[in-house]
Amino acid sequence: MALHRDLQNVVDWAWRARRSIINASRDRESGKYKIYGHLCGVVSRNGGCSDAELAHFARQLRTLLLQKSFVSSKWTGKATFKLQTGVFRELGNLDAIPTTEWKGAFIHVYRNKRMSCRERVYLNLSETFRATAFAWIVRRIWDVDGLKSAKVAAPGNSLRRDSALVYCRDANTRNEVIEIVKRYQEQNPQFFKPELPRLVASVAIGIGYGAEPVLAGVQRLEDGGVKIEKKGQSFSLLRAELIYCALEESISPMRSPKVPNAMRTGFRSSDMTMERRRLAQDPVQGLQAQAVRQYHEFSAELEKFSFELNVQKYFRRFGLDPEHPELQADINIRDI
Repeated sequence: MALHRDLQNVVDWAWRARRSIINASRDRESGKYKIYGHLCGVVSRNGGCSDAELAHFARQLRTLLLQKSFVSSKWTGKATFKLQTGVFRELGNLDAIPTTEWKGAFIHVYRNKRMSCRERVYLNLSETFRATAFAWIVRRIWDVDGLKSAKVAAPGNSLRRDSALVYCRDANTRNEVIEIVKRYQEQNPQFFKPELPRLVASVAIGIGYGAEPVLAGVQRLEDGGVKIEKKGQSFSLLRAELIYCALEESISPMRSPKVPNAMRTGFRSSDMTMERRRLAQDPVQGLQAQAVRQYHEFSAELEKFSFELNVQKYFRRFGLDPEHPELQADINIRDI
């Protein structure tokens, strides 16, 4: 079974970067987060974010979400607000948003905290228009049956592709929200940026979707086994964790019986060393060198193929479809 082209691109990238990923993973976290960063596509922002910019964003957001005419005539139920940094914090009426340590944090708007969530709509909103666009989108989708909440990222020192998300009860709610946002995007294309996190399904410029991830994680143990644990994590972090485990399981040290170290290291480098020149001048040694090179090339192809199979294995084990990596099937953690 083939991988979805976006997942195949991620797998190809991870394979090319396999040495740096594994070498960064002495604590088994750095390598996972290297893949996670690639999936999210977060990049540093030139000049960072000023306190004045954050305060302006907060004023815009509060004004547009809480203006009296909108609250009294449009909102059904009472909206509640939370701040997401490392933890969640109640925000009351949004007065406390412009605080410097909250740069890049998410502000959540809840319609129904107790509602279960199965689907997410991903939006990439331009920083210049983000508060305005998010507020108007929330206002337009607020009465959609099955809307749980929405969140928006405050300006920060990095640019993210998931600058706003909408949390939905099911696929029907997700599709209804997408249609509303698409109409808004057609009227205001300048409010949206095209990039989305990798493995999110794109439906329009700056609009995509992905399933709520299963509450589980995996870690490979020193003995080659795996440890499954119940934990909440993001859409991209779960997939990064599975890809990392598949990569770690697939890579074997570069080795061959009776191969001199000088030959082995020589094939890893583009430098034409004295040892390789000597081997090239000796017919017997040259044939041996060619055989070793072919052996390592074949071994690398086998490892790459093994990596792709292991990605499929880990994805299916956690209810993910390698051909549709944005989806999430129902699974019981005890059955993983």
